[in-house]
Amino acid sequence: MSTQLNKNLMKNIGWLSLLLCSQQVIADSYIYVTNTTPETVSVNINHHGTRTLTQGSQWAQEATQIAPYETKRVLRFNRYTGVKSGQTYNFDTVITGGGSSVTLKQSMTGN
Repeated sequence: MSTQLNKNLMKNIGWLSLLLCSQQVIADSYIYVTNTTPETVSVNINHHGTRTLTQGSQWAQEATQIAPYETKRVLRFNRYTGVKSGQTYNFDTVITGGGSSVTLKQSMTGN
């Protein structure tokens, strides 16, 4: 390869690397629940902690009911945007059906 071609190639790789590094980090986590009963169950999520995230943009409840034998994504939360070092963010996912309920607990601490 010629020297000029090498310089142009390295320059283009440098710009591409800078462009890739400047993109916002997306660090979403998803919680899925499978209903293994013959009845529809309801879903309710409570968010609390030493700090909380903004509902809708930084976290969201994605299902309010799960049909029998169905798997659904019920919770999405971002591990980057809005998360502060040393702060704790808790999500209690309450699944109710057949006269009883179970609470799934998710906890995240910012680094």
